[in-house]
Amino acid sequence: MKNSPKERKKERAVLVKAAGADLLLAKFGAGCVDVVGVSCVTIFWLEEKLIKYTQTRFISALIWIGTGGQKMSGDLVAVWDVALSDGVHRIEFEHGTTTGKRVIYIDGKEVIRRDWMFKLVGKETFHVGGTNTKATINIDAVSGFAYEYTLEINGQSLKKYMENRSKVTSTWLLNLDGIDCRVVLEKDTMDIWCNGQKMETAGEFVDDGTETHFTLGDHDCCIKAVSSGKRRDGIIHTLLVDGMEISESE
Repeated sequence: MKNSPKERKKERAVLVKAAGADLLLAKFGAGCVDVVGVSCVTIFWLEEKLIKYTQTRFISALIWIGTGGQKMSGDLVAVWDVALSDGVHRIEFEHGTTTGKRVIYIDGKEVIRRDWMFKLVGKETFHVGGTNTKATINIDAVSGFAYEYTLEINGQSLKKYMENRSKVTSTWLLNLDGIDCRVVLEKDTMDIWCNGQKMETAGEFVDDGTETHFTLGDHDCCIKAVSSGKRRDGIIHTLLVDGMEISESE
């Protein structure tokens, strides 16, 4: 016996395709399903209409499947982790594609909120971390209901910025007295950061280069800078804690 039109209407096919995940086809009656994907592209197929959401890393959508209506809540569309000298900061972006709402969180703290925006595309500029680093989220329309979200740091794409940053900073991860420490050296200024704090330092010239001294708790630390003797490799920086060399993080 065939289902009545009313019963068939309650059954909706939802096709979800997430990058790195298998194709999933599921049928639901009246109710809702929470779909969360860490992906570049997530596709929802509801009532024979294809709606494509393009984003950088994360999308969370709540789809109500009932009498033919569709309701979406949870406007989080992108999450980025940005490694700066004072730490790794998480940037979250909410975008309401019906109201134009834009909300930006840094490390869980709301820094920008615009509840009503007639223009759904555009950009938002703000600053991140103790280094006051400039960041911009670009909102671009792809087609129809599709939007692309990209993050720029100091005018560069996040990928390009991180590639360049790896050339001008050195990072060490270590545990001292049960505390995880992230030590970052900015090679151009010789500033040293540890767990978000800029360290007091004292530099001196030695026979084979320079030494920059600072302390972490009761531990004497030193970053030595010596020439590699090779133009391509340039200066080699080494962290010593109580005289013991610490391997640099990749």
